[in-house]
Amino acid sequence: MKIRRDLDESFFDNGFNDTNDVFQRGDLARRLTGLYENLEQGTVSILDGRWGTGKSVFARQWKFHLEARGVPCIYFDAFAADYIDSPFRAIATAFVREVQAVRSSEREFYEKFVSALSKAAKSIAAPTAKFAVKAVSFGLIGAAEIESAKEITDEIASGLGDISEASVKAMLEEQANDEANFRALQVSLEQLPSLLSKPVKGLEKDESETPLIIIIDELDRCRPDFALGILECLKHFFRARRLHFVLVTNVNHLLLSVQSRYGVGDAASEYIQKFYDFLIPFEVGGRSHGMSRTGHYAVNLLKELTGESRGEALEIFSEVGYIVSAYDLSIRQAEKIVITFILARIDFKKMNCALL
Repeated sequence: MKIRRDLDESFFDNGFNDTNDVFQRGDLARRLTGLYENLEQGTVSILDGRWGTGKSVFARQWKFHLEARGVPCIYFDAFAADYIDSPFRAIATAFVREVQAVRSSEREFYEKFVSALSKAAKSIAAPTAKFAVKAVSFGLIGAAEIESAKEITDEIASGLGDISEASVKAMLEEQANDEANFRALQVSLEQLPSLLSKPVKGLEKDESETPLIIIIDELDRCRPDFALGILECLKHFFRARRLHFVLVTNVNHLLLSVQSRYGVGDAASEYIQKFYDFLIPFEVGGRSHGMSRTGHYAVNLLKELTGESRGEALEIFSEVGYIVSAYDLSIRQAEKIVITFILARIDFKKMNCALL
C-alpha cells in the first residue's frame, strides 16, 4: 500500500529548506557540493542506500541546490531509459538533450559535440561478427572472449583463408580512427561544464573551474546488463576533467547483477570497485534523541494524516517513531507501519462506538 503523495516541481525548486528538508539531507547536499567543486579530475561515485530510503527525492532536490549555486547538473533516470539497447546511446541522448538548450547560442559547439558522440557511437557499434572472426584468426583476441563462438565456427573456418597484410593494416587504421573519435569526444565533454554553467546573482565563480554533476538515478531498478553497461561506458568513454557522475543506487543490487552476468561469486565486489572512485553512504547517522530521520518522518506523517498532535496521541505516535528507528526501517516500510496503525486505530474506534 502506498500513501506517499506525488511531489510537484515546486517542492524540488526550493532545494533544501526548513519546510521540505524532511529528512535533514541539506547538510549532505552542501558537503557533496563543496567536495565536487574542489575536485579537478573527473570522478564516478555511488550514492549507496537501500530501496525506499529517499535517494531519488534527495537527488532531485540536490539538482536544484547545485543549480542555485551555479553548478550545472544533468539528471538522468536510467530506469526510464533501460528499454534502449545501447547504454552508450542512452547516456549520449541525455547529454544531447541538455546541450540542445544552448544550441541557438552555441550552434558550432552543438554540431561538433553531436558529431563527436555520433562517431564514438559508430566506433563502438562497428565490430561485427566478421571483424571478430578476423580478430580470432590474427590471435588478437581469444575465442573464449566471443560469446557466440560455437555459432560462428563455420564462419571462422571460411575466414581463415581471407587473411592478408592489407586487412591487418585496415584493422589497425580503423582502431587508430576509433581512438581519435574517443579523444575528440573527451575534448568536447571537457568543454561542457563551462558551456552549461549559468551566472548566479551575487555569486562570483570561475567558470573554468566549475564542475558538471551528472546524477544517474534508479540504476538498481534497471535490467542487469543495462546497469552494468552504464558502468562500463562511463569508465571507458565518458571520463573527462570536471565531469562527475553520481550513481544513485544500491550497491548490493549491483553486486547481484555482476554475479548473475559473469558468475564471479565473491569477486563481484572487486569487479564493481574498478568502475567507481568512492562510495557515499546515504543512511549514516541522522538520529536525534534516539529517533532516526525516518522515525521523525513517521511521527510527522501520523500527525498529518490523523490531524492529532497532542496528549496521548502524540505519545503513541512517538512510540511508532521509536519502533521505526529501532528496526532501521526504510521510508516505504515506515509508511506501511503508519497506514497499518491508522487502519487499526479506525477499527478500534468503531468497536468502541459499537459497545456504547
